[in-house]
Amino acid sequence: MGDQEISAKVAKERSEAEKARRKEYAEVKKSHREALVQGVYEQQRGFDRAILTITSGAFAVSLIFIEKVAPHPHPTSIALLIGAWAFFAVGMLATLISFLTSLAAHRCAIMDLDVDREHSARREFLGTVTTFLNFAAITLLVLGLLAIIIFAAINMTHRTELISAMTKG
Repeated sequence: MGDQEISAKVAKERSEAEKARRKEYAEVKKSHREALVQGVYEQQRGFDRAILTITSGAFAVSLIFIEKVAPHPHPTSIALLIGAWAFFAVGMLATLISFLTSLAAHRCAIMDLDVDREHSARREFLGTVTTFLNFAAITLLVLGLLAIIIFAAINMTHRTELISAMTKG
């Protein structure tokens, strides 16, 4: 076997090895893409759903509390109730927007993968916005819950005072 034949054989083996590596890379890329698509679905059903459920529940509890326990709330506590509802409403809006930005970020990641791009500024921006909105939603939920707790404490005390005054008088 001559040098040219050996060189041709080595070149052919290298070419076949490169084809195998490319095929393996394509399979890994496809698997990663499928994981990203699944991430879109899981993101949709996870955090956002939980925050919306908790916030909606807090709204409902506050309405029931007003109806059953504090039908005539102490005047100074009404601002707390309105504030809590505002926190809940803005928190739900932040959650809904974060769902959209998360979905857009996942779509960018899928497009980046499709064109063999490792990183895009748009995807990074959307990820940052989503993270901010998620933290904002949690913070607003906590603030709303705190306002409801303070509202309830004030009105439980107010109710006790009213009952006490009615029994004495």
